[in-house]
Amino acid sequence: MLYLIIINTIIFLFLSCLHFYWAAGGKHWFYNSLPQKESTNAYLFIPGKFSCIVVATGLFIFALITIGNLGIFDNYINKKFIYYGNWIITIIFFLRGLGDFRYAGFFKKIKTTIFARNDTKYYAPLCISIATISLIIILFN
Repeated sequence: MLYLIIINTIIFLFLSCLHFYWAAGGKHWFYNSLPQKESTNAYLFIPGKFSCIVVATGLFIFALITIGNLGIFDNYINKKFIYYGNWIITIIFFLRGLGDFRYAGFFKKIKTTIFARNDTKYYAPLCISIATISLIIILFN
């Protein structure tokens, strides 16, 4: 169980740092992570600094919730917060892995853009992996 908690925590911390990097103006991997229209390859949206900070903060909170399964916050917060937080993480990442049935996830219709290929290879499997690990943590912790 310890290894699964550490794996998800490291993933969340890495993704959080990446989003803070983007919020600070970094561009590495930024455009490859944005959904595109198939006909024009135009981006559906380009998130601003505030959006990146919100996502980065959320991912950091997910890291804290995940590491909280080790009991390190038991003296400070109710265990139910960690328990329900893990369910929220599981549901969010399972739904993201399945996708919106158009641009993202395993059941997307648009499959030829750079984002779609990256989503199929990396993003959707990572989301399902995070959700599965979170579910295992819930069931066996």
